[in-house]
Amino acid sequence: MPNKPKVVIIGGGTGSYTLLKDLKNLPINISAIVNMSDNGGSTGILHDELGVLPPGDIRQCLVALSTDPEIRELFNYRFESGSLKGQSLGNIILSGLSLKFDNFAKAIEISSKILQIKGRVIPITLDHHTLYLKDGISVICGEKNITNHRFINKSVTLYHQPKTTINPLARQAINQANIIVIAPGNLFSSLLPILTVDNVAKIIKNSKAKIILVTNLVTKPGQTDNWSVKDYIDIFEKYLGKSRLDYVLYNTKLPTNIILKSYAKEDEHPVKIDLKNLQDVKAKLIAGNFLSNEIKIQNPVDLIARTLIRHNGKKISKVITKILGENLN
Repeated sequence: MPNKPKVVIIGGGTGSYTLLKDLKNLPINISAIVNMSDNGGSTGILHDELGVLPPGDIRQCLVALSTDPEIRELFNYRFESGSLKGQSLGNIILSGLSLKFDNFAKAIEISSKILQIKGRVIPITLDHHTLYLKDGISVICGEKNITNHRFINKSVTLYHQPKTTINPLARQAINQANIIVIAPGNLFSSLLPILTVDNVAKIIKNSKAKIILVTNLVTKPGQTDNWSVKDYIDIFEKYLGKSRLDYVLYNTKLPTNIILKSYAKEDEHPVKIDLKNLQDVKAKLIAGNFLSNEIKIQNPVDLIARTLIRHNGKKISKVITKILGENLN
């Protein structure tokens, strides 16, 4: 596979999963670099009770890259009753392997073989830590609390305690990448925590890779209210540097009125498209219908509420294929 383009996907669980499950079908070397600050839901329980690194987002990316449908379903299975209710089998396997070998990277390596994945799944850091957010004089502790926090100030600061170091495999993947794709996801509890790991933003900024940002479909109440595509560009340029984004993909297709009303009840709304504000953006803007027609149904035993609508991974894969052709031919 040495001659295949190297593509790195940066994100958390669901957003990365949506892209990876289709990107794995392209003739590329793919590496998923994953946020490791998750402490909510079933993952948080395993983290607290067993002292293992959070497995949930890692599991989702492993499953997305799996080429074995039966094993994929096994890793996604959630117990419906008893003391394990809500836990996924994949999370338990990863945690068990981590404890057996006292090595989370080894747990991922073995799980990758079991699932027969195409590509690699790489934690951004292997350091135990807690994510913090400073909002004015308030300090919010933990990814779960940050996810539910409503911001008081427009500008907030994310940091880890204790200080985290980048996983050498993640550094290598970023440095060797032809394309880096920032997946959609929860901005302040999933995506930006990756960039606040020691030196990660600088390493990405200085890489030779073309950077693609896939903007979110809907806003996050209390955090990105009334945000437009330009706001997402601005926040990532704050971390990566002005004009460092090369391509920005944004969705122009609205979901059905029923879905819109369902989101509106939670104070979530489609990300705005303000064409006037986008005129001075240096990145190549790619607008399109990137909305999946498939509506996700919430698993009643899942301890975390999942999004109803997702991006269309096949359409985004086509765009990435075109971008690779533009830059590597």
